[in-house]
Amino acid sequence: MHYYRYSNAEVSCWYKYLLFSYNIVFWLAGVVFLGVGLWAWSEKGVLSDLTKVTRLHGIDPVVLVLMVGVVMFTLGFAGCVGALRENICLLKFFCGAIVLIFFLELAVAVLAFLFQDWVRDRFREFFESNIRSYRDDIDLQNLIDSLQKANQCCGAYGPEDWDLNVYFNCSGASYSREKCGVPFSCCVPDPAQKVVNTQCGYDVRIQLKSKWDEFIFTKGCIQALEGWLPRNIYIVAGVFIAISLLQIFGIFLARTLISDIEAVKAVLTGGTLVCVFYNIMLQQILHDMYIDPELLAELSDVQKHILFYKMREEQLRRWREREAWDALAQTEGLRPAKVKRASNKHIQWLLGADGEVWVWVMGEGPGDKPYEEISEELIAERARLQAQREAEELWRQKEAEITKKFRDALANEKARILAERWKVEMEDRKAAKVLEERIHEEFKRKEEEERRRGEEQIRLQEEQRAKELYWSLKQAQMHCQASEKEEREWEEQYVRRIKAADEERSRRAQRARDEYRRHSLRAIQKGTVAGLSTMFQELGQNHEQQARLHHQLPCMSPPSSLTGPDRTWERPLRPLSREVIVRWFKEEQLPRQAGFERNTNSIAPWFHGIISRENAEDLLENMTEGAFLVRVSEKIWGYTLSYRLQKGFKHFLVDASGDFYSFLGVDPNRHATLTDLIDFHKEEIITVSGGELLQEPCGQRDSPPDYHLLFE
Repeated sequence: MHYYRYSNAEVSCWYKYLLFSYNIVFWLAGVVFLGVGLWAWSEKGVLSDLTKVTRLHGIDPVVLVLMVGVVMFTLGFAGCVGALRENICLLKFFCGAIVLIFFLELAVAVLAFLFQDWVRDRFREFFESNIRSYRDDIDLQNLIDSLQKANQCCGAYGPEDWDLNVYFNCSGASYSREKCGVPFSCCVPDPAQKVVNTQCGYDVRIQLKSKWDEFIFTKGCIQALEGWLPRNIYIVAGVFIAISLLQIFGIFLARTLISDIEAVKAVLTGGTLVCVFYNIMLQQILHDMYIDPELLAELSDVQKHILFYKMREEQLRRWREREAWDALAQTEGLRPAKVKRASNKHIQWLLGADGEVWVWVMGEGPGDKPYEEISEELIAERARLQAQREAEELWRQKEAEITKKFRDALANEKARILAERWKVEMEDRKAAKVLEERIHEEFKRKEEEERRRGEEQIRLQEEQRAKELYWSLKQAQMHCQASEKEEREWEEQYVRRIKAADEERSRRAQRARDEYRRHSLRAIQKGTVAGLSTMFQELGQNHEQQARLHHQLPCMSPPSSLTGPDRTWERPLRPLSREVIVRWFKEEQLPRQAGFERNTNSIAPWFHGIISRENAEDLLENMTEGAFLVRVSEKIWGYTLSYRLQKGFKHFLVDASGDFYSFLGVDPNRHATLTDLIDFHKEEIITVSGGELLQEPCGQRDSPPDYHLLFE
């Protein structure tokens, strides 16, 4: 089978392979990180005894290496495979993960800047936790030594922090040789020593603190890092900016590639319906101007739009033919001109004293207000009501604030009095009660004054807001009157755009028909459709004559070159009953070996009889994704392929009304037999978006099988 690409349905290779190159680096880096982490764990014996993972104290640096490796490996793999296979799901996962990581980094940086004290406390706890586990893990020990050497520091805030470790603790209960000492990384290096003295920190803290700085570093690592950051702020900022730009570049590539792939799918999907319905079924739908709702549900949104557009074109064509025929008939005298029928409906006008039609114009009658005055009153009333609603809402908020303010103040004052009362003698309860009542009255008086001030302020704001709303409504009215002309111009432009869009859709449909005809002829010349080459070559030679004949006689059945040999019975336009379907299957499908294995007389395990959609889904319910069955359809002359998804089911219609088998609405490929169609889609997916591949056939469960009526 040969495949052909649309000229306007290509994904940009530049973005595709640029994104692949971008991700292959991170994928390889993730592999390296994972390899280093697993090698480090194997050296420590963690892989041989996984329970050691739960017994680790502090933070194991290897865990951080493994986490970074897993994230980089996953994202790199998703980006590489998604770019090469043009898989939108993997590309969206990659893009979403990069966006999430980018915003997490940004949030961490902002929060670290705003809550510096909290970050400093967490870092101190982290450092102290690792000091306690200094001798428990060799990787953790090397990390702390490297940090203290590089920054010339000791402990979190000083050498005393090493009392947290049981080996360096100065308590009398410790018998360690490192008691009251520090690690060798805290020692001031001696330029004369070429070999590191790992015992230089023994018994250092037994001496006076004033002499510590002669042997060890006395500055804490937190202070050292706080001093290092301002000195290297440009380097840190440059690193963060470089990482952010790389992430933004990856997001841009992924989003661009996703847009290209979706555009290609839209183009490929848009031309499918014309290719599929180029047979008798489309002619039948346009002739009846009706489509079965269940058949309509099998089509995608784009295919529905194209079908409705074709039906609208057919309506316009019929209307133009009828108008032309009526005009011709009236011209030749075959039909009299249409005469408007008499009707008993009439209009009676109310007459005034002068006998003329009585007309009342608002604002011009006796006692009427002018239109301008009525308009002014309406605008003022609307502004007043709007300002009143806003003032009421504002007053509710203000009242809640005042109530909360004085309630909290009164509660605080009560708490203060209660605290003072417990300090004095118990006999002063009466005096404390009187004082509390007086303070309560004072606060109540202040609250009333605050309420009055608030009401006055709200009233002033209401008046000001009413004036503002009045002028805004007045200006809106004036603007509305001035924009009527612009609306009429906009409507004319809108009508022109609608006509241009209709013409563009017509051109696209014509291009799709020409493209389908060109591909069909190329497929016939190369012999890609088994058993149909000679028939379609004859169809190509007599295409114009048959099209003219079919246009003049739309109710006639298709030419005999398409429908095959003469049948012993006349097939209805669509299945009417199960008896008709059984007869059609026996007389037309059994000679074509429909439902049989290739080159054998045994019925295929995936073939089923006339069963409903619910029965098919019950058969596939307990099977894995990729399971399928083929059942005889009750809606069209053909079959329905039911497919099991991971969550749910899909049903594809197979058209067998002609001398070939093809999917309805998803795949324009034609197959000589039903078995050829099934075997073809065991290796090739049905739809690009769903990726359906036929894997496991669903056989019979009942006895006799559900297809026994078809083979009796």
